[in-house]
Amino acid sequence: MDTPKTDQSVRKVALTDGLVQELQAWKKKSVCSSAEAFVFPSEKMTPMRKHNVWLRNMRSNLKTVGLEWCTFQVMRRTFVTLSKANGGDAKTIADQCGHYVGVSLREYAQTPLESKLALVNQLEKLVG
Repeated sequence: MDTPKTDQSVRKVALTDGLVQELQAWKKKSVCSSAEAFVFPSEKMTPMRKHNVWLRNMRSNLKTVGLEWCTFQVMRRTFVTLSKANGGDAKTIADQCGHYVGVSLREYAQTPLESKLALVNQLEKLVG
């Protein structure tokens, strides 16, 4: 469908059970529901390009809820940050995103202010 940047980018990703059910229901309603057909085909029944999906579907829906500034990168950063904050394993998070642990932690994971406050207050008690 698209050319991955690196061999590391070729991967199997996990989809939530709820998303799998929604995709299966969508596929049943599709113009072509055969096992070989694309879940979201173009008008010509070929794969849709990610840029077209973004422009035609995602961006307009995000705009209606005031999130037109959101990008794939923002979504990836949110996924990594929330996964880490909820106890996700760094290697598993990186594998799901298709990059190395260092990249995942250095470039995408954001530390909530509450976590930083807990750290500095803990150190203050230790040295105080």
